[in-house]
Formats: sequence, structure tokens, C-alpha cells
Amino acid sequence: MTRRIALTFNGSPQILYQGQVQLGTAELLRIIEDLNTGAQHPIRITVFVCGQHLQTMQTQNPELLHRMAQGGHEIANQAFTPSTNFSQLSVDAALDEVQRTHHLIQQIFDHPPRLFRPPGGLISQDVKTAIQAKFPDYQIVGWDRHDENSGDTTQVFLNRFIEHLFDRQVALLHSWRQPTLWAMRKIFTHLLEEGYQCVTCSDLNRYPHNGLRSVAPVSTLPRVALTFDDDPKVETSGDTKVGTAELLRVIEDLNQTAVHPIQVTFFAVGVNIEKTIRTHPDVIERIRAGSHEVQNHSYTHPANFHALSPTQAVDEVRRNHELIVETFGQVPSLFRPPKGYISPANHQAVLEAMPGYQICGWDRHDEKNHYSPSRLRNTIVSHATDQQIVLLHAWKKTTLWAIRGTLNDLQARGYQMVTMNELNLNRQPTLYGLQDPGAIAVA
Repeated sequence: MTRRIALTFNGSPQILYQGQVQLGTAELLRIIEDLNTGAQHPIRITVFVCGQHLQTMQTQNPELLHRMAQGGHEIANQAFTPSTNFSQLSVDAALDEVQRTHHLIQQIFDHPPRLFRPPGGLISQDVKTAIQAKFPDYQIVGWDRHDENSGDTTQVFLNRFIEHLFDRQVALLHSWRQPTLWAMRKIFTHLLEEGYQCVTCSDLNRYPHNGLRSVAPVSTLPRVALTFDDDPKVETSGDTKVGTAELLRVIEDLNQTAVHPIQVTFFAVGVNIEKTIRTHPDVIERIRAGSHEVQNHSYTHPANFHALSPTQAVDEVRRNHELIVETFGQVPSLFRPPKGYISPANHQAVLEAMPGYQICGWDRHDEKNHYSPSRLRNTIVSHATDQQIVLLHAWKKTTLWAIRGTLNDLQARGYQMVTMNELNLNRQPTLYGLQDPGAIAVA
């Protein structure tokens, strides 16, 4: 008897680059097309697309969408905005996310989707009911197994995947995860050798709910945005990676049991992004996998940003903007100047050159070098308020050693840790903390 399996890919379509080589969805399709040449039973997959990614590909790489359609792959719905914590949206906002992607898929592929998978597997019963009322043909789909183990190497992931195969399995994968992508040719080859047919989820006609978690409405819960400057910044202590890597490890650990997943905003520095791509690419991947937000903190982090010419200041912001878009697939809209120093001329130049940008300060910060971890933790938690923006540094030992207790305490008090874009719409980024040292020196 023929065994069948449905391989489903979340967060698509995305193209990453290694030099001139296209990775992500492009490389996944290349592998499938290669193996399907002369195959008796062609490989078919299910791609849960993010509407925003789909729009980008429609403009920049329409041939990729043509290949998805020509390959007979199933196109399914995974909401519109990649950075949105779907489970925290109101019913109307969540339904809008689903409808926008539904109509976009129908427009591009000339066929409506019939499957939906909520980002992170989190969905409230009210939203589930609204989706099924609006789209009666929809199935809300979980998974049997997934690839979301940030510590995996390619070989470890490959071995675990093969070890836990079974007939009629629905697997959740991510083509932008490097360990997954590098293992896919061997996975497909092994499946074919073992007599499996790789079919779409609808062809399998099985829609597991494993992995899906029901959450209560969160519109009334207080929110705080924890923002981390100067990332990604990874240091090693023996075999242990600290800084951004340890921060992510703590968050990933707490999110195993969190009802409302912890998400943070990284105000990233371009040269740190480039270094981390070379030395610790897994950290880049984990930021993406955690749906954390990446905003702009300049390209080189010049200590004298306020003294740069407007042209130089804009170049710092623009270079980092382009790098963030290329690396994370996010479009930043906030700029926090290094050390909070920015002159009025540079402030105006950045806003004029980068339409849609806002300059961002903070409400509270961790820059009290005499604080112990316990005192910092107590200070942050005791002064937390709804819609607050907190500036932190994962490379500061005091902050890093305090972060687990801080997150636990905030959760215990009912706070959601959200990204900047998930604060209420009427919460504008504060300019508190920002200074013009030139004006201060003159005074």
C-alpha cells in the first residue's frame, strides 16, 4: 500500500540571497523541480503564504509565483502581516488579515485557498468562528511534527525527521530555515526511496489540530514593548553564546508554555547584522522564527551621529534599512539614533528622506550601571505601565541576567510583551530620552 505525506511550508514565499544565489522558496522549488524530472509521482507541497510576502514576490519575483502554480502546489492562507501576533488581534482585525490574503491568492493563482493556519498556531475561538462563518469551505490546519528547534543542525534535523515518519503525516516546515533547506533534497529522496508520495494537504484530506492553541481575547490586557538596542550582538563565553543569542534562548524557553508569546523589538545595527550573518547565522534565523520586530539603529552606530552631515545621517539610516529588508524580510519604519543623540537638522533630514519613518525614543531604560540584576528587574516590573516602551541592551550583563525574572514577573502581572507595531495605534513613539548634544554644549 502506498504511503503518503503532506509537507507544508509556513511563512512563504520568501527569497533569501547568498551572494547571487536565491535561497528560501526559490531553492526549495528548484530542488523539487529537479527531482520531479521524470518522476512517476511528482512531489507536491502545500505552501501557507503570508500576504505581504506574496505582494513582494508579485512585484519583485513574479516568475517564482508562476513556478509555484506550474508545479501543482497547493497555496494556503497564513494571514497577511508577518510581524503581527495574530492571536492578539481583535476579531475584525484578524478576519481582515485572512480576507486580504484570501483575495490576493485568488487574484494571483486564479483559485481560492481552502486552508488556513494561524501564525504560531495561536487562535481564539471567536476568531476561528468568524473565519469559518466567512469562509465555510476553510479547514484550519495544525500539524503532526515541525522543524522549529532553533538548536538543530542540518544533520540533527534530518535524522529526527526521518526517525519520526509515518503514513498520512502532516509536517510543518520553513524553507527559510537553513537547517531545513539544506536537508530538503535528502528528505525528498528518502521519502521517494521509501515509497512515500509527497502530496498536498488537501489531497491527503487530513487536517490535524495538533499544534493549534486556543487563546482568550487579549484586547483588554496591558502591553509593554521591550526594545533592544545594538543587536544582533553575540559574544561567546567558552562554548556559550551570550548577548542576543542568550536573550533569544530565554524567550524561546518561556514561549514553550506562554499563552501569549513573548515578542520583542530589535533596534539593529547594520555592521552587527553583517557580522552575525557570517559568524552566527542561526541567531538571524531565530529572530525571524520568533516573529520579533527589527527596526533601524543606523548602519555603523556612530557615537557622533548628531554631528554627521544630513547626507551622512541619511546614508546611515538608508543603508541599514536596505540591509534589514534584505536579511529579515521586514520593512522598518522606526529609527532610534545611537545614544539617543540627534540634531534637529538630521532629525528632519531622516524623516524627509525616509517616508513613513518616525524617530523613536523610550519611556524607561536599563542604563544604570550601578544596578544589580535583581534591582533592575524590580525597577522595570514595578514601573511597568500599559503601552510602555522600554529600552534594554542584551549585551549588558546586568540586563541579560535579569531578563528571565523580568519576563516572568511581567507575565505574572498580566502583561503582554509585544513589538512596537503591536502597541495600540494611538501610541506614537516617544521622543523622550533623545537629545541634541550640540545644543546642550552651546547652552
